[in-house]
Amino acid sequence: MRAALKHGQKIIILLGCFLSLWGPLHASAAETQVGTPQAIDKSRYEQYQKQSEAYAAFTFNQLCLRDYEFYLTPLKRPPMYQKPNVAVELPKACNCYTREIMSKIPASDIIQSMTFMYGYQSNRFVAQQNQKILSNSRTAEKVMNFMDDPSIRKKCGFKR
Repeated sequence: MRAALKHGQKIIILLGCFLSLWGPLHASAAETQVGTPQAIDKSRYEQYQKQSEAYAAFTFNQLCLRDYEFYLTPLKRPPMYQKPNVAVELPKACNCYTREIMSKIPASDIIQSMTFMYGYQSNRFVAQQNQKILSNSRTAEKVMNFMDDPSIRKKCGFKR
Protein backbone atom coordinates (compact mmCIF):
# COMPACT_ATOMS: atom_id res chain seq x y z
CA MET A 1 0.00 0.00 0.00
CA ARG A 2 2.98 2.24 0.47
CA ALA A 3 3.61 4.31 -2.67
CA ALA A 4 7.13 5.11 -3.73
CA LEU A 5 8.01 8.77 -3.21
CA LYS A 6 10.00 10.62 -5.79
CA HIS A 7 13.21 12.36 -4.79
CA GLY A 8 11.61 15.86 -4.93
CA GLN A 9 8.71 14.78 -2.74
CA LYS A 10 11.10 13.44 -0.10
CA ILE A 11 12.96 16.75 0.01
CA ILE A 12 9.73 18.71 0.38
CA ILE A 13 8.53 16.46 3.21
CA LEU A 14 11.88 16.76 5.01
CA LEU A 15 11.87 20.53 4.54
CA GLY A 16 8.34 20.72 5.94
CA CYS A 17 9.32 18.68 8.99
CA PHE A 18 12.36 20.88 9.57
CA LEU A 19 10.35 24.08 9.31
CA SER A 20 7.65 22.79 11.64
CA LEU A 21 10.28 22.07 14.28
CA TRP A 22 12.35 25.21 13.68
CA GLY A 23 9.39 27.63 13.48
CA PRO A 24 8.48 27.72 17.20
CA LEU A 25 12.14 28.12 18.20
CA HIS A 26 12.60 31.04 15.82
CA ALA A 27 9.28 32.71 16.68
CA SER A 28 10.49 34.11 20.00
CA ALA A 29 13.41 35.88 18.29
CA ALA A 30 11.09 37.28 15.61
CA GLU A 31 8.65 38.57 18.22
CA THR A 32 11.33 40.61 19.93
CA GLN A 33 12.39 42.15 16.63
CA VAL A 34 8.82 43.09 15.71
CA GLY A 35 8.08 44.43 19.21
CA THR A 36 10.73 47.15 19.02
CA PRO A 37 9.95 49.74 16.34
CA GLN A 38 12.93 51.06 14.49
CA ALA A 39 13.23 54.72 13.59
CA ILE A 40 13.79 55.54 9.94
CA ASP A 41 16.32 58.28 9.34
CA LYS A 42 15.32 61.32 7.32
CA SER A 43 17.26 60.41 4.16
CA ARG A 44 15.64 56.98 4.01
CA TYR A 45 12.21 58.46 4.56
CA GLU A 46 12.77 60.91 1.71
CA GLN A 47 13.94 58.04 -0.49
CA TYR A 48 10.77 56.08 0.33
CA GLN A 49 8.65 59.14 -0.45
CA LYS A 50 10.34 59.57 -3.84
CA GLN A 51 9.80 55.90 -4.65
CA SER A 52 6.12 56.15 -3.68
CA GLU A 53 5.69 59.26 -5.80
CA ALA A 54 7.37 57.61 -8.79
CA TYR A 55 5.20 54.51 -8.42
CA ALA A 56 2.00 56.55 -8.06
CA ALA A 57 2.85 58.72 -11.08
CA PHE A 58 3.71 55.70 -13.22
CA THR A 59 0.57 53.80 -12.20
CA PHE A 60 -1.73 56.75 -12.82
CA ASN A 61 -0.05 57.61 -16.12
CA GLN A 62 -0.39 54.02 -17.37
CA LEU A 63 -4.07 54.02 -16.40
CA CYS A 64 -4.53 57.25 -18.34
CA LEU A 65 -2.76 55.88 -21.42
CA ARG A 66 -4.86 52.73 -21.27
CA ASP A 67 -8.30 54.20 -20.61
CA TYR A 68 -8.45 57.88 -21.60
CA GLU A 69 -7.99 57.81 -25.37
CA PHE A 70 -11.70 58.45 -25.97
CA TYR A 71 -11.45 61.78 -24.10
CA LEU A 72 -9.30 63.13 -26.96
CA THR A 73 -12.30 63.46 -29.29
CA PRO A 74 -15.16 65.89 -28.75
CA LEU A 75 -18.39 64.40 -27.46
CA LYS A 76 -20.46 65.62 -30.43
CA ARG A 77 -18.44 63.89 -33.14
CA PRO A 78 -17.74 60.18 -33.23
CA PRO A 79 -14.04 59.24 -33.05
CA MET A 80 -14.01 57.84 -36.59
CA TYR A 81 -14.86 61.28 -38.05
CA GLN A 82 -12.37 63.26 -36.03
CA LYS A 83 -9.21 61.28 -35.46
CA PRO A 84 -6.61 62.95 -33.29
CA ASN A 85 -2.96 61.99 -33.56
CA VAL A 86 -3.23 59.68 -30.56
CA ALA A 87 0.46 58.74 -30.53
CA VAL A 88 1.38 62.40 -29.96
CA GLU A 89 -1.58 63.89 -28.11
CA LEU A 90 -2.37 61.12 -25.61
CA PRO A 91 1.08 60.93 -23.94
CA LYS A 92 1.21 64.74 -23.63
CA ALA A 93 -2.27 64.89 -22.13
CA CYS A 94 -1.61 61.99 -19.76
CA ASN A 95 1.68 63.50 -18.58
CA CYS A 96 -0.11 66.75 -17.80
CA TYR A 97 -2.96 64.88 -16.11
CA THR A 98 -0.48 62.92 -13.99
CA ARG A 99 1.35 66.10 -12.94
CA GLU A 100 -2.00 67.64 -11.94
CA ILE A 101 -3.06 64.74 -9.70
CA MET A 102 0.41 64.47 -8.16
CA SER A 103 0.30 68.17 -7.25
CA LYS A 104 -3.11 67.86 -5.57
CA ILE A 105 -3.22 64.40 -3.95
CA PRO A 106 -0.55 62.57 -1.91
CA ALA A 107 1.11 59.59 -3.60
CA SER A 108 -0.03 57.16 -0.89
CA ASP A 109 -3.67 58.09 -1.50
CA ILE A 110 -3.29 57.61 -5.25
CA ILE A 111 -1.65 54.20 -4.80
CA GLN A 112 -4.30 53.04 -2.34
CA SER A 113 -7.16 54.18 -4.56
CA MET A 114 -5.68 52.69 -7.75
CA THR A 115 -5.04 49.40 -5.95
CA PHE A 116 -8.60 49.13 -4.73
CA MET A 117 -10.21 50.38 -7.95
CA TYR A 118 -8.11 48.52 -10.51
CA GLY A 119 -6.07 45.91 -8.63
CA TYR A 120 -6.62 42.20 -9.09
CA GLN A 121 -8.49 40.57 -6.23
CA SER A 122 -8.65 36.77 -6.32
CA ASN A 123 -11.35 36.53 -3.66
CA ARG A 124 -14.67 38.10 -4.65
CA PHE A 125 -15.75 38.61 -1.03
CA VAL A 126 -12.50 40.44 -0.19
CA ALA A 127 -12.89 42.57 -3.33
CA GLN A 128 -16.41 43.57 -2.28
CA GLN A 129 -15.20 44.42 1.23
CA ASN A 130 -12.36 46.50 -0.20
CA GLN A 131 -14.81 48.36 -2.45
CA LYS A 132 -16.97 49.17 0.60
CA ILE A 133 -13.96 50.41 2.54
CA LEU A 134 -12.79 52.46 -0.40
CA SER A 135 -16.18 53.96 -1.14
CA ASN A 136 -16.43 55.12 2.48
CA SER A 137 -12.97 56.67 2.58
CA ARG A 138 -11.98 60.27 1.90
CA THR A 139 -8.97 58.96 -0.04
CA ALA A 140 -11.07 57.43 -2.77
CA GLU A 141 -13.37 60.41 -2.82
CA LYS A 142 -10.47 62.78 -3.58
CA VAL A 143 -9.14 60.60 -6.40
CA MET A 144 -12.55 59.88 -7.92
CA ASN A 145 -13.52 63.56 -7.80
CA PHE A 146 -10.28 64.43 -9.55
CA MET A 147 -10.86 61.80 -12.24
CA ASP A 148 -14.48 62.94 -12.75
CA ASP A 149 -13.58 66.62 -13.19
CA PRO A 150 -13.77 67.54 -16.92
CA SER A 151 -12.14 70.94 -16.36
CA ILE A 152 -8.86 69.30 -15.33
CA ARG A 153 -8.97 66.97 -18.33
CA LYS A 154 -9.62 69.91 -20.67
CA LYS A 155 -6.76 71.84 -19.07
CA CYS A 156 -4.46 68.96 -20.08
CA GLY A 157 -5.63 68.76 -23.68
CA PHE A 158 -8.49 66.29 -23.53
CA LYS A 159 -11.50 67.49 -25.49
CA ARG A 160 -14.05 66.33 -22.92
